[in-house]
Amino acid sequence: MSNFRMKSSYVCFFKIATCVIMLITAGLMVYDYLVEPETMPNYFNFTSYDFVGWVLILLLMSITQISLLLHIGSDKCRLMGDLLLQLSGFTLLVIGLAFVNKYPPFSSLMVMYPLWGLAALLIGRFESKFNRRPCYLEKAKNK
Repeated sequence: MSNFRMKSSYVCFFKIATCVIMLITAGLMVYDYLVEPETMPNYFNFTSYDFVGWVLILLLMSITQISLLLHIGSDKCRLMGDLLLQLSGFTLLVIGLAFVNKYPPFSSLMVMYPLWGLAALLIGRFESKFNRRPCYLEKAKNK
């Protein structure tokens, strides 16, 4: 599996889609907390401290990923973007597990968040492994 490599355009699309999912989730959390408490399912409850933390984490990760995508030509930014994609995947897995934890009714969010999070973890990991190779090879050639 170490030779697995997706085209860069697909990875960029996946990173952007992950950012959009995280921004929509943060927006839904804000809307649910401030305007309409029935937007999110009843069994997905946060305390006020959890709410602020989750929204800040999702917003900061999305904004950072978008800013790293703007500088994709840099090796360091590409590697940081891959690492952030893995962290985003882990965050989405945790959000999905929060849905599964209080199971009573089945929801599509119970499936979507963990699957997308797992895909983000795997794609970020494979891309990170692939993008680290040229950096080390260039350093070895220059010595």
